[in-house]
Amino acid sequence: MSANFQALKGPQDTNPNIKATPIGIRPSAPGDSDRLRTFFDTLSSSARHNRFLSSVAKVSTNLIDLFATANQRDHVALLATRMTERGEQIIAEARFVVAPENRAAAELALTVADNWQGQGMGQQLLVLIEQLARDRGLRFLWADTIPTNKPMIRLAERIGFDRCRHPHDFKLARLEKELAQ
Repeated sequence: MSANFQALKGPQDTNPNIKATPIGIRPSAPGDSDRLRTFFDTLSSSARHNRFLSSVAKVSTNLIDLFATANQRDHVALLATRMTERGEQIIAEARFVVAPENRAAAELALTVADNWQGQGMGQQLLVLIEQLARDRGLRFLWADTIPTNKPMIRLAERIGFDRCRHPHDFKLARLEKELAQ
């Protein structure tokens, strides 16, 4: 599975002669551990807090390796990447993991690099993740977030997720969507 789209001039591209930054979207692979490490390490502390629902100074190597080795069946992970002079750079990631207690439902997560937020990358990835979930016969997606993560909440609501109370943690908000088959 691969997809491509043209982003508007990337936020790091300050040279007015650069017209657009080609962005590729592809599944994560075992060789992505170093790129994922760099991606998570370069997020602001606020962005890491939004992604992991707590203060995380550094993402563990075990978690990075788990993220890189998604089996693309029960754990589906997509990466948005671009080529730079240093090689391929991850600028966003989205994933879902099928719930072991309900094989028709999955939890999803989305992270967009700070300087790429607000440019449609998150929406593009969520739409693709939703389609992949539907293709695998899933009927329900959910994401947990902190209530102050307004950009994620607005994005999810814009594409049809409902915001509701978290069933077990009053400090979190839950975003839910029933998938049409």
